[in-house]
Amino acid sequence: MATEVLCPECGGVIGGRYDLDSGTYPCRCDQATVDEHLGEIATATATEIEARAAATPKVCVNCGKDLTGHTRFKDSIGYWCKDCHKADKAATDGVRCADCSRKFPEEKLIEFEGKKRCLSCEKERQKKVLEKLRREAKEVRYDKKEFETIKWLAIATGVLIFIAVVGRLLFHH
Repeated sequence: MATEVLCPECGGVIGGRYDLDSGTYPCRCDQATVDEHLGEIATATATEIEARAAATPKVCVNCGKDLTGHTRFKDSIGYWCKDCHKADKAATDGVRCADCSRKFPEEKLIEFEGKKRCLSCEKERQKKVLEKLRREAKEVRYDKKEFETIKWLAIATGVLIFIAVVGRLLFHH
C-alpha cells in the first residue's frame, strides 16, 4: 500500500482523490505549490513529515474556525465545526422552496401569497413581476400616444374641411 503524502498548506493528499470511506480529499493547492511541497517533503526526514502533518491546522471548511482540539466532523470536503454541521443538517431537514424544490431552513425562506420561496426564486419572481409591470406601463403609454395622434389627425381633418367649405362658399358664387 502506498503512503499518502499530505500537503502542509491545505492538509489534502498530494496526487490523491476523494475517498469517502477514509475521509481523505486531494490537495487543493495549485500545481506550483504542490511541486514545491513535494520538493520540501523529499528532503525532509520522517519525523519532520510527521510533525508537519500534526501541525496542519484543522479548520472548518465553512466558517474557517480553528478546530484543533475541538469536536469536529469530517466529510469529503474537509472538517466542519459543530455549528456549521448543525446548520448544514438543518438545511437538509428544511422546507422545500415552492419554485425550485430545494430544501432550506425555514427562516431563510420568504413567504409571499402563501408560498415559501428561497431568496433566488423570490428575486426571479420579483424580476418577472417588474417586467410585466413595465410591459403594461409601455402599453398604456402607447395607448396615450395613439390617442394623441388620433386627436391631432381629427383636428387637422376638421381644419381642412373647414377651409374647403369656406373656400367653396366664397369662390363658388
